[in-house]
Amino acid sequence: HMTAFDAGHKELFSQDIGARISGESTRYVYQKALNLFARDIYDDSKKFEKSFVCDNEKKVRLRKGDGRIIYQEPFIQSVIGETGIPFQDSVPEVVFINGEYWGIYNLREQYDENYFAEHCGIPKKMLWTEKNSAVECGDSQTDENYKALYDLMMNGDMSDDAVYSQVESQIDIDNMIDYYCMLLFFNNTDINGGHNRFMFRSKEPGYGDYGDGKWRFAAYDFDITCEDAEADTVSYYRELDEKMFMPGFFYERPGFKELFYNRMVELTENELSYEHLSKKLSEWDKVYREQNIETVRRFEEDDYSEEEYKKDLAALDSFFKNRKENGLKMLEKDIKDN
Repeated sequence: HMTAFDAGHKELFSQDIGARISGESTRYVYQKALNLFARDIYDDSKKFEKSFVCDNEKKVRLRKGDGRIIYQEPFIQSVIGETGIPFQDSVPEVVFINGEYWGIYNLREQYDENYFAEHCGIPKKMLWTEKNSAVECGDSQTDENYKALYDLMMNGDMSDDAVYSQVESQIDIDNMIDYYCMLLFFNNTDINGGHNRFMFRSKEPGYGDYGDGKWRFAAYDFDITCEDAEADTVSYYRELDEKMFMPGFFYERPGFKELFYNRMVELTENELSYEHLSKKLSEWDKVYREQNIETVRRFEEDDYSEEEYKKDLAALDSFFKNRKENGLKMLEKDIKDN
């Protein structure tokens, strides 16, 4: 039985729901991530009585933070969303289980049929999604189409106009460039060709800006990020998995290297600029600080102080300050060497 309250502790609604532990690593720590389900087998309603993040929600996730800055992952996703890449919006929620304080979570919308209908205008019957290179939504053609596209990108001659035109008709190139710029800038090291990758498309064109029948990336799981501002993430990806660094497939295309690099420069002067990221981080800090500290005390270190929190926050801010120069250098090197 779940009861939801507003920021002033006034009851919003109560509802019988389903709950499951979510994820793999969460099973080995005290504060579990939880999926919450609204279904008529639990209550009369097939959706939550009031929306948390978007309309007509049937499933949401109470997602725990992986590091000391509990809101780092949803913060990064919100930055990614500023470019137009689909992302999982969230709201902070303090949770009590049987009356016992269970810390602060990010209540997160989920990539399901409802999400893509609400945000992208793609109806359930036309939705294809691939999570970790496996079909989540779709039919027998979904995986076949996805793998055929990958094979064409890996082995096709992108300098051939006919081949490139075929690829361009099946994947949103601008979305791919923006997505990889984000991966590289934030130094995401918990991803490979079959892990923590989410792509979607409409089976047929005709459903708005996102329903043109092209594969696109959506932001997914940016927990292990921002650890080393000097890290050469491009080299890491190239050594990790030949399917990982997708932009490399396009280097032989005249003008692509310049397009990729110039977009990274543009992003580091706007959405990824230190000024923007630092200001936004300060705004999130004001919302989360008190409960962030209390949650770390509850589950990790009972004498965790506000001064320690400030040091952890300063380390993240320092990454943002120093990443631009190093990020551009690593991309320049990869473009020159390849």
